[in-house]
Amino acid sequence: MIARFKIEGRLENQGGGMGYSGFNNKLSGYRSDIDGLRAIAVLAVVGFHAFPDFLDGGFIGVDVFFVISGFLISRIIIGGLDRNEFSFKGFYVGRIKRIFPSLLFVLAAVCLFGWIGLLADEYAAVGKHVAGGAGFVSNIILWRESGYFDAAAETKPLLHLWSLGVEEQFYLIWPLLVWGLYKLKVKLITAFILVAVVSFVCGVLSVEHDPAAAFYLPHVRFWELIAGGILACLSMGKPEIEALSSRGERDAVSMFGAALIFYGFFAISKDRLFPGFWALLPVLGAVMVISAGPGSWFNRKILSSRLLVWFGLISFPLYLWHWPLLSISQIVVGETPSLEVRVCAVIAAVILAWLTYRLIEKPIRFGMAGAGPVKFLVVSAFLVGMIGGGIYIGDGLVFRYAANSLSRFDGDVGREALMSYITEKYPRCINKELLSLAASDKLYGNRCFQSKQKAEVDVMIIGDSHAEHLFPGIAERLDDLNVGVFVQGGVPSVSDKLFSDALKIINEDRAIGKVVLSAYWSQKISSSTFSDGEWLKKTLRELIGKRKNVYVIDDVPSYSFDPKLCKFQRPIFASKELCDQTLSGYVDKKQAYIFSIKKALSEVGGAKLISVDRHFCDKYKCSMIYDGKILYRDNHHLNVQGSLYLGGLIYSELLDGP
Repeated sequence: MIARFKIEGRLENQGGGMGYSGFNNKLSGYRSDIDGLRAIAVLAVVGFHAFPDFLDGGFIGVDVFFVISGFLISRIIIGGLDRNEFSFKGFYVGRIKRIFPSLLFVLAAVCLFGWIGLLADEYAAVGKHVAGGAGFVSNIILWRESGYFDAAAETKPLLHLWSLGVEEQFYLIWPLLVWGLYKLKVKLITAFILVAVVSFVCGVLSVEHDPAAAFYLPHVRFWELIAGGILACLSMGKPEIEALSSRGERDAVSMFGAALIFYGFFAISKDRLFPGFWALLPVLGAVMVISAGPGSWFNRKILSSRLLVWFGLISFPLYLWHWPLLSISQIVVGETPSLEVRVCAVIAAVILAWLTYRLIEKPIRFGMAGAGPVKFLVVSAFLVGMIGGGIYIGDGLVFRYAANSLSRFDGDVGREALMSYITEKYPRCINKELLSLAASDKLYGNRCFQSKQKAEVDVMIIGDSHAEHLFPGIAERLDDLNVGVFVQGGVPSVSDKLFSDALKIINEDRAIGKVVLSAYWSQKISSSTFSDGEWLKKTLRELIGKRKNVYVIDDVPSYSFDPKLCKFQRPIFASKELCDQTLSGYVDKKQAYIFSIKKALSEVGGAKLISVDRHFCDKYKCSMIYDGKILYRDNHHLNVQGSLYLGGLIYSELLDGP
C-alpha cells in the first residue's frame, strides 16, 4: 500500500498546500519531502485544535501550507510559461478537480448533521458558513464575525475553511499577475519581492489595531504564499536553490528551517500578536526546508519517511474533517470534550480522510476525464452554496424536529436581544466627539449610549463589551442620573490608543462625576504585558486628578459552555443540564488579572474595586441562573436579565464614594 503511494504521489506535488491542483505533472518532479512537510503542517494544526495545552502554536501549520502552496503553484505557472504550455483553463480545471470533491463532501456531511442535531440559530450559522465555504469566502465571513480564538469559535464546525478561502483568493489573482508580468518581460523575482514586502508591511501595521483583519484578510496573508513564489523563482530547474552548492550546506539549511518551525509550535500562542512578525518563523522555516532540496538529510530521512508521506497525501481531507468532528463533539457534549473524546475524534478524522481520498478524491481526479466531471463539480458547488444560503436565510429551518427544543428557563441567549434592548431604549451619545470616536472602532462601531436625552452625563461606563453589558442594569437603577457608556475593543486606559482620546474628553467634562472601568480582563490582561499594572495606575491618576470618583468592576464569571446548553434541552443528542461550573474554574481565570488590578488600586488609592463574582458564585460553584431566569447570553456576556440582576445589586456601591 505504501509503495503505491509513492507512485501516485508523483501526481500529488504539482499544486498547493492544503489543496493543490495536480495538473500537468510534467512540469516538475515529485518531491516526497514536500508531502512530509505537509504532514507536519497538518498534524500540527490537528494537534493544536485537539490538544491546545500541548501544542500552543500548532496553528502556524497553516502558514507552512501557504508557503508550500505558493512554491509549487508558482513553479507550475512559471515553468508552463517558459515552455508555452500554461493555460488558465488547465490551471482552474486542476483546482476544481482537486478541491471540490472532498470539500463538497464535508460540507454536505456538516449540513446533514446540522439538520438532525442543531438548534435553529446554530444551524443558521452553519448555513452561512457552508455558503461561505462553497464560495471560498469563509475568511471574509469570519473576519466580519471576528475572533479565531473566541469561545464561539469552538462551536463553528467550518471555522477552519478561512485558510482555504485565503488560498483560493490567491489563486484568482496570482496566475493572472504572473502571466501579465511574464508577458511584459518584468523581472519576476523583483516584482514578487516588492509585492510580498507590501503585503507583509500591511500585516504588521494591522495586527495591533485590527488583529482579526490581520489574521483573516487575504492581502495581509498573501506574502506568505508569495514567499513560496520567490523560492520558486530562485530554484527553477533545480530541486534546491543554486546557492546551496554542497550537501553540508543543504543539510544545515534544512535543519535550521525545521528548527524555526518547531520552535514556532511552542513559542507562538494565541496570546501573541499573530501573524505580524511572528509569522516569519514558520514562513522562513518552510522556505529553508524546501530550498534545501530532497537530498538534504532532514528532507531525505525524516520528511520522506513513509509515514509522513502517507499523512501528506491525505493532508487535505484530514484538514477538512478534523475540525468539524472536534467542533461537533463540543456541541454534543456541551463543553470541552474529554481527552478520550478528542482522541477518538482525531482517529475518526484520519479514517475519514483516508476513505475520502481513496473513494472520492482519487476517482474523480484521475478516473474521470473530459469536461463532464468539472461541470458537475461546479454545479454541485453552486447547489451546496445555495443550500447553505437557504438554511441561513431560513433562520435555521425552525420546522425541523431538532430545532424544536425544550426551554428550561426564561431569558434570552444570543447577542441580538441585548443590543436590540439598548438601541431601542437608549439614545446615542449626544457628545459628537465621543460618538465619532466610538464609530471609528471597526470591531465595535458606534457603541456610545446614554440613559437620558440630555447633554450632561453624570456616570460614564467605559470599556469593551463587558462594560456594555452592565449599562442597562446600572442605568435602570440609577434612574435619577444620566448614565453613559462608551465601548471600544481595547483596554480602558489612557495608554490604549482606542481609549486615549475618549478619556481626555471624559476627563475634561466636569459634569461627569463618576467613571466606571470594566472589561473582559482575563482576555485583555496577561502577565507578560500588564503585570505591573502601570497602564491602570496612569489612568487612575489622571481621572482622580480631575476629581472623578473612579470605580473598577472586576468581571463576571466566564464559563466553558454556551448558555444555550443551560436554557435548552436538545430533542436529539440531548446533553446534561449545564448551568453551573466549579468555583475553581473561574478562580483560575480571575487570578490572571486580579493581582494587577488590586496592585494598581492600592498603590494609587482613591479608587474603588467592585467585585461581582459573589453575586454568581458560592463557596463551591458559579451559576448562570437565578430565580428561574438565565443571566448569560453567551459564555462570558450577560443578557438583559443578567444586566438588570447585577445592576440591582451593585448600584448602591456606585452611589457611595470610593
